[in-house]
Amino acid sequence: MQRSRNEAQRAHWDSAFVLRVLAPLGLPVVLLKGAAYRALGLPNAPGRLSNDLDLLVPAADIPRIEAALRTAGWERAAMPPPQERCFHDWMHELPPFVHAETGAKLDVHHNILPRIDRVRIDPAMLFASALHAPDGSLVLCPADMLLHSSIRLFRRGDFGNGLRDLLDFRDMALWFGRDPAFWKTFLDRTDRLGLRVPVYLSLRATHRLLGALWPAEAIRRTSSWGPLWPPRAWLDLLVRTAANPPRLDGRHGARSVALWLLARYPLCLWRKSIIPKVQRLVTARGRSNA
Repeated sequence: MQRSRNEAQRAHWDSAFVLRVLAPLGLPVVLLKGAAYRALGLPNAPGRLSNDLDLLVPAADIPRIEAALRTAGWERAAMPPPQERCFHDWMHELPPFVHAETGAKLDVHHNILPRIDRVRIDPAMLFASALHAPDGSLVLCPADMLLHSSIRLFRRGDFGNGLRDLLDFRDMALWFGRDPAFWKTFLDRTDRLGLRVPVYLSLRATHRLLGALWPAEAIRRTSSWGPLWPPRAWLDLLVRTAANPPRLDGRHGARSVALWLLARYPLCLWRKSIIPKVQRLVTARGRSNA
């Protein structure tokens, strides 16, 4: 618990510092993930551990934002050029920043879905519906916040913290669902943005693994939203295996395979892992022939 309190305090300082640095630019800066949960005092915030601070900013203003961050001591984390090009060309965020003095990590997003995804989200919609938290910071509206949680689970190919993220989805859905209008707003938004499958899978996984009970209308409306392929039973097995904590004896074979497969679901995300490897291979071969 002490570690959790220390992490929360450090995250609060990091958020306040970055927002002060960017405030003179006069741009909308939206807190994402753990920082947003803490700002709103959501039930999944206490005890939640995170390694970085996540922000959503307008893509057109990234050069000004990068300049302000560098002036305040933030530097790009070192990475191979092909990986950096992958961030710029295909991803929804910049390469991570690290503060030179504090070591704090910062992820700057310009969207919530990678560019390589066939689903397209206009970030202007996210900024237009963003809300002010009690501390004055900007956060996504409840429907978009829950959608972002679902995307991280089943659209971004990142299930490394799957159990934590499933708990996030369940706790936020139950919390926001106290508003009678929430589920209709959320499902309408999901339908409009073309994100039926990740929401269906999030509802299914939190029910099967965490015992979450969802409103009958939500179940009825999403019953046809499941993926045509792969079979749902196969995905159920992968999610259940990947959500298990690492074994103490170091034997992670089944879990590692499940994480590897989920990291490549949906199939459009294969490009994220395969193409950079091909580029590195071609670059290395070119050097060897020079």
